[in-house]
Amino acid sequence: MDISALRNYYTGHVPTLMGEGGGSAVLVPLVRQNGEYCLLYEIRSAAVHQPGEVCFPGGKREPGENAVQCALRETREELSIPESAVTVIGEMDFIHIRAGSLLRPVLGELDPSSLETMRPEAAEVADTFLLPLRVLRQQGWNIPESAIRAGLEQVSWPGRFELLRHSPAFVLDGSHNAHGMRATVQSLNDRFPGQKFVFLLSIMADKDVDEMLALLAPLAERFVTVTAHNPRAMPAQTLAEHIRAYGCTAEAADSIEAGVARAEELGGEGPVCALGTLYFSGDVRQAFAKINKA
Repeated sequence: MDISALRNYYTGHVPTLMGEGGGSAVLVPLVRQNGEYCLLYEIRSAAVHQPGEVCFPGGKREPGENAVQCALRETREELSIPESAVTVIGEMDFIHIRAGSLLRPVLGELDPSSLETMRPEAAEVADTFLLPLRVLRQQGWNIPESAIRAGLEQVSWPGRFELLRHSPAFVLDGSHNAHGMRATVQSLNDRFPGQKFVFLLSIMADKDVDEMLALLAPLAERFVTVTAHNPRAMPAQTLAEHIRAYGCTAEAADSIEAGVARAEELGGEGPVCALGTLYFSGDVRQAFAKINKA
């Protein structure tokens, strides 16, 4: 038996967890209704595999997708809930499922108004329902409100109010819709009371751009715009023009690395905050490390 193919493949092979390269992801959607947190579930339609199954929105990851991107895309396709209505909290522990791949759950909070416009895809979803967390408690799942709050407070996820440097502060945040931006603005006010920011900004063109800018403008010293590496990203120059319409100073950078360098230069000893999309978080972090390496 000729084993040359095996020899060629495994010579220098770096082992990884089987199933890690593909797999699937689901969104675990929390939403606050009538003063309490609920989970949003789907019931699978009769036209799909495992009909009648109760599940979260999700599916197989497409080439190049990470778990968060997959979970948000599947939620949009299955329920017509856009990414702009989801504030991603973080990735949860993953599991190896019987299909032989990894299932990666992503915890997110839905804007309650998204339920009003939710339109399940009939070919995949027969129905949806909300399950209050208190019902799980009644069934023996010990999930006190304090545990939920403590868990959310202890979530550590790169790109979520991540301090790349403490002094002068450089904050990297993945808020990518008005709901998330509102929370980020509150955090900036709490952490840096009375201070103005140089914002390094990139936003997807299909987001609620004007509402996001209206939230940021009162805290802005000035803006530096960049174009994230995503076909949906608003061009940096177009975004800068939007910002100027709010009476703010904005300039477009030719690249993310140039944008990071310019934001730091303009910030001086004051705080800088990079935000607007998760798609440029890795590039910003890499550029920051390169510029500030010892």
